[in-house]
Parts: sequence; C-alpha cells; structure tokens
Amino acid sequence: MEQAILTVARVAVGLVLLVAAAAKIMAGPRYVRELVGAYRILPGWAARPVARVLPWLEAAVGVLLVAGLFTVVVAAAGAALLTSFSLAVALALRRGLTVPCGCFGRSRPAQASWHLVGRNAVMVLALAVVSLQGG
Repeated sequence: MEQAILTVARVAVGLVLLVAAAAKIMAGPRYVRELVGAYRILPGWAARPVARVLPWLEAAVGVLLVAGLFTVVVAAAGAALLTSFSLAVALALRRGLTVPCGCFGRSRPAQASWHLVGRNAVMVLALAVVSLQGG
C-alpha cells in the first residue's frame, strides 16, 4: 500500500511538471524569459539562459519521475526545483510584486500567490518522501 501511494505521488508530480514544461515550451523562450525577468531575482543577463534551460529541465525531471528512473536522485532534484520556484514566488510576494505564476504558460494564466507556494510545498513534501523512501 505504501509503495502504491509513493508511486501515485511520484507519477502525479511528474505529470504536473511535464504539463508545466510543455506549456512553457509551447509559449516560447521569449515568454519564459519575460516570466523569469518579472520576478526580479536574477541579473538581466541571466534571464535568457535560465529561460532556455528551465522548461527542458522541468520536462526531464517530469519524464524521469513518471518513468520511475533514478527515482531517489530525480525526486530530490524535483523537490529542489519546486522549492526554488516557491522561494521565487514567496520573495516576489514579500516584496509586493504582482507577477504571473507562469506555471502552465499562457494556457492557464494566474497570478503568483501564497496558495501556489502551499501547493508546491505539498509536491515538495511528496517528492522528499519518495526520495527518502527510495521510491
């Protein structure tokens, strides 16, 4: 039973990451670059390379989670990725910025919110358990 729950959690988070990555890829690098820049965390020169890599990193982690490959390491990487997203959102909210969530590209526009941070925290917790339990 416990293994089944871990598998469902791993696959569910993997699918969320895959859908989010696909939406960003379809929106294009300019959209992702503007999204990254809106958070005002990275220096301007860093937005372009981050925007080019981010959707593909998200997709790779999603694919590997769904496939169940390298689960311990990939679940930890997914937790780190989602934590970084959450920290970016929390920092933007704390600074009073109104920024787009960007989670699902243009297909599902929404503003960054504390609800988003909470949702990500649930996924981080799930991936942390998957990583620690091996699976």
